[in-house]
Amino acid sequence: MPIYDQPEPSRNSSFLEKVSPFETATAGMTSDAMDSMASEAKKMVESAKSGGFRVSENAAQPIRDALLEIQKDVNDALEQLNVIGRNGPQLGNHEYGRAVAQFHQQALFVRDGSPYKALQRLSEVVGETDKALEIAVRKYQEIDEFVKESIRSES
Repeated sequence: MPIYDQPEPSRNSSFLEKVSPFETATAGMTSDAMDSMASEAKKMVESAKSGGFRVSENAAQPIRDALLEIQKDVNDALEQLNVIGRNGPQLGNHEYGRAVAQFHQQALFVRDGSPYKALQRLSEVVGETDKALEIAVRKYQEIDEFVKESIRSES
């Protein structure tokens, strides 16, 4: 009888041998994916501005708090990357060391899907999302006040 709390080891690990951790970690960080995320955040802002969605402050606040925490973490990571970028990897003063250091700098800051670019876009998306929630709360409050005034004037 099999013991279910002990998984059997895989007999075919060729798939895992073909996928590097870097490829796995950066799979969703393409510029297209980041552009799509930014586009959706902008649509959210436009929808909030037009009154397409409204939300109470009580409902929005936990989300805004989480966004603030994410923004803080992203800013911290960007600052750490800036420190790395200013110092650059020290791989020697020979041609090969300089070439590898330049490759690392390009991969970290310049290339499509680089951590730096992805974090910058994420920061923009978080900011836009928070802006959308701020507008949605304001629209909710405006409607709430309008309804209150309507009820008062009818009484």
